[in-house]
Amino acid sequence: MSLSCVRFCQRFCPNLAKEMYSDMLTPTTQWYWFCDEQQLMLSLGDELCFKTAYGSKHCLNLPKQPIAFSLEDYNCYLSLAASIEDSGLVLSTPKLTEVVLNAVAAQSFHKPVALKSWYFDEQGYSGSYHQLAKLENTFGRADVLILHHEVEVVTVMVLSESLPISDHKSLSQFSVVKVARNRLSPYLPASYAVSCRA
Repeated sequence: MSLSCVRFCQRFCPNLAKEMYSDMLTPTTQWYWFCDEQQLMLSLGDELCFKTAYGSKHCLNLPKQPIAFSLEDYNCYLSLAASIEDSGLVLSTPKLTEVVLNAVAAQSFHKPVALKSWYFDEQGYSGSYHQLAKLENTFGRADVLILHHEVEVVTVMVLSESLPISDHKSLSQFSVVKVARNRLSPYLPASYAVSCRA
């Protein structure tokens, strides 16, 4: 039985909108990755499954057999959740869980992506804040989560609903893209903007 992130979190946390990040679902030894109809899935035990944003066109090797949610996956899950919490980005518990599980899936299974810096504006002051940053161009901007750091480039996952790259084309939420570091501007939480105006 395949359930959305929201539904499985609602089963465990009935008052989701009022819960804190510490109430995220805790990984167990029952969790494992598998493939269903060319889509990467995560079994959460008790017949609950999470459908990731990634299918055969995104992944280098979809699991042919169940693969355990590893210790590395577990540490990544906790680290990314902590980074998002520390950044000040406000997400409901089910949305945070969806973001983090897709980020772990991308880190573990997503195929390498080509550099696409030319779609985005170079920033005078570049950087990130708790692994969160922004990408922008003449068509719009979006929040992104850094998945991989290299010397001059980073691989990021789109957090916003979409990231426009032309008049007629956008990257969807959870898309993975590689850009030069100088394209990133640090994510600043709303509380920071308020304190600066005070």
